Amino acid sequence: MTNKSFRKVLLFFAAIVFGAGLYLLLKILTFSLFDNKPLSIEIIKIPNKNYDIEICYFPSNATVQPSIQIRKITNDSVKVISDYNRYNFLKEYQIKNDSLFITLSDTMRKNVKEKKTGIKLPNE
Repeated sequence: MTNKSFRKVLLFFAAIVFGAGLYLLLKILTFSLFDNKPLSIEIIKIPNKNYDIEICYFPSNATVQPSIQIRKITNDSVKVISDYNRYNFLKEYQIKNDSLFITLSDTMRKNVKEKKTGIKLPNE
């Protein structure tokens, strides 16, 4: 191998190592350990009302237990109606009259009873 071709090969490998180093640096700088964004489970259209109900799941992290949150959504705002810590699964829901009935469970722990509850929906 001549000196000129050796330099080309060396330069090629240096470019690959440099690119891989930049990629790893980018991954390290944009790494997120905990994803705290709520996951929308269900959006319920409420008949004859000017809002929707959103049921969200908030994953756990080092400082927060998992939870299910019930929210009232209008065109310009989001209001938390109810929050259920240590639950991570919406088994079922039903709307009767002016109430939302939900059944929640925790799939991470054993021997945890399901939580069945009713929530009075806001007037407006």
